Amino acid sequence: MPEPTAAIDAGRSRLHALDLMRGLCALGVATYHFSTWSTAALPPAMQGVLAMFGTYGVSVFFILSGYSLTHAYDRFFESGLTRAKVQAYFQRRLGRLGPLFAAAVTLSLAGKLLVSGRDLDGFVTLANLSLLFGFVSPAATPVVGGWSIGVEVVFYVVFPLLLLLRNKAHYIVAASVFMAAWVARDLQSFDTLAQGWQLYVLPANHAVFFAAGAYMRAFDTRVAHVGTTALAGLCMALLVVMGMAAAGASELQLVTGWRRLVLVTASLAFVGLAARLPLESVAARVATLFGGLSYPLYLIHPIVYFSVRDRVEMAVPVVLALLALTIALAIITDRWLDTPVQRRVKALGW
Repeated sequence: MPEPTAAIDAGRSRLHALDLMRGLCALGVATYHFSTWSTAALPPAMQGVLAMFGTYGVSVFFILSGYSLTHAYDRFFESGLTRAKVQAYFQRRLGRLGPLFAAAVTLSLAGKLLVSGRDLDGFVTLANLSLLFGFVSPAATPVVGGWSIGVEVVFYVVFPLLLLLRNKAHYIVAASVFMAAWVARDLQSFDTLAQGWQLYVLPANHAVFFAAGAYMRAFDTRVAHVGTTALAGLCMALLVVMGMAAAGASELQLVTGWRRLVLVTASLAFVGLAARLPLESVAARVATLFGGLSYPLYLIHPIVYFSVRDRVEMAVPVVLALLALTIALAIITDRWLDTPVQRRVKALGW
């Protein structure tokens, strides 16, 4: 009988469209952050659209995560959740996230020490290095944007149960929709999203994305008799709808009220359609590149910014140069650091 980790690798094929989306989402988040950190004054409509890409770029990460995990592990778990399989699953997932996130935590803490000189919070540091902080307080991380990694680990834990309870999928999705609506309602009592940040980052607020993504793949929402051109056209139409809903909106407005309903629905539909786009040859290679740089880009871009913000004025040309530098560093990190580490981790049985 093959080892559980070998069975994981044997049971999956590459979904290049998901790789491309993952990379574009990371680029959208980085672009939004750099734009908010710059000194450039953008038109309100453009600020709203950029905020939408930054905010819902992370949401799409969760959809892609649920979708791709089901694609990778559905057959692996189809005969049940044995101890060996669950252990192999957790080792593989934590081995994928852990090394690079630990490096980002270390660099972020070092930067904070140099700037503020304050003592480290040992408990928070340990919670981040162990990837357990999402179960207690996702916002308690030194890594800008790191809250989503904590939430992702929470979803990793519940994922095998989502597969086991697929016959209850409609109840689980309905419950996740209810939780997201509840959080959105409570967020309306704040003046800004920053004020309600501790509430916004709770796993309950994002479970709808992960659960829906997982069940979209589990029940194979293939769009029958729709060609590639039509799929691409529908995806573009959804982006237009999302842009229209986001234009001129604040971060808080994007995650509450009718905009929340429109943008959540459109995000789920976009992934469901785009995941079926066939990518081959050059397009597949580009998608693989984007997929590889997505995680490093997401973690590195705040570190790049905070390393230079006190040395240069964050005008538009500087921001664009920093974005290009960050992309280059992400590619280098993926090829010469993260990929070799992942090979080593797998060689050790993870």
